[in-house]
Amino acid sequence: MAECSDDHPITMTGSDGKPSDMYAENDLSHVKHVIGIVSGKGGVGKSMVTGILATNLMRAGYRVGILDADITGPSIPKMFGMSGKHATGIGNLLLPNVSKHAIKVMSANLVLKNESDPVIWRGPVLAGAIRQFWSETSWGSIDYLLVDMPPGTGDVALTVFKSLPIEGVVIVSSPQDLARMIVGKAVRMAQIMDIPVLGLIENMSYATCPDCGKKIEIFGKSHVDETAAEYDIPVLGRLPIDPAIAAAVDDGSFEDNLPEGLLPQAVELLTQMPEPASPSSDS
Repeated sequence: MAECSDDHPITMTGSDGKPSDMYAENDLSHVKHVIGIVSGKGGVGKSMVTGILATNLMRAGYRVGILDADITGPSIPKMFGMSGKHATGIGNLLLPNVSKHAIKVMSANLVLKNESDPVIWRGPVLAGAIRQFWSETSWGSIDYLLVDMPPGTGDVALTVFKSLPIEGVVIVSSPQDLARMIVGKAVRMAQIMDIPVLGLIENMSYATCPDCGKKIEIFGKSHVDETAAEYDIPVLGRLPIDPAIAAAVDDGSFEDNLPEGLLPQAVELLTQMPEPASPSSDS
């Protein structure tokens, strides 16, 4: 199994002839679309949104992978029933673990001896892990690689934006007033990195009363529409607080027990993305 190193990004030349920090894709990976799932802070359910989008894309017949770039707080493997499992290798490349329903996952928890071990790595080592999860992992042919980004706008998020071919990002937020400022940080970082913001998803938006069906806004009135309008981005959905989903995350049965019909606008937007241009034969 490969060990994470202090390697820096491979310096390549972009189409404009200028140096690029983009990591190279290996010959055993053919990824059509790379989408980042981001949040301006932790604890808003970014990983759960990643899991919902991945599962619904899989149910729609697409080949899906998840690159868990939340190196210090990985939760994707547990969600997809991979607790205690480890990545394997082929030659010099890592092989992602494959879930019950064929979603491929690469995460720090799959290369640690014990999934409960803390990840106490400095920035260059974290960047090296991102490189390995992209350039040194055999993803095979997949339609969508969802990148579960680290929360905030720090070094690892910057590395992902600079080094992976991210086509666009989906921002995840929560109902609190503070969320508007946090969303603004995520939007501005994407703008600085010249990456399109595909839309905003509000998690923990409400809870449904089991007796009367009334929607209860536990964290106060939603401001998702105003926040989206302020930054001129679409709202892609509101997710409820659902104990059944939380239980499926905890016991690793997410793919089997995720309710149908969550985030249809976000899924439709992703499935309507144009096919990437083929490499020019004149290069």
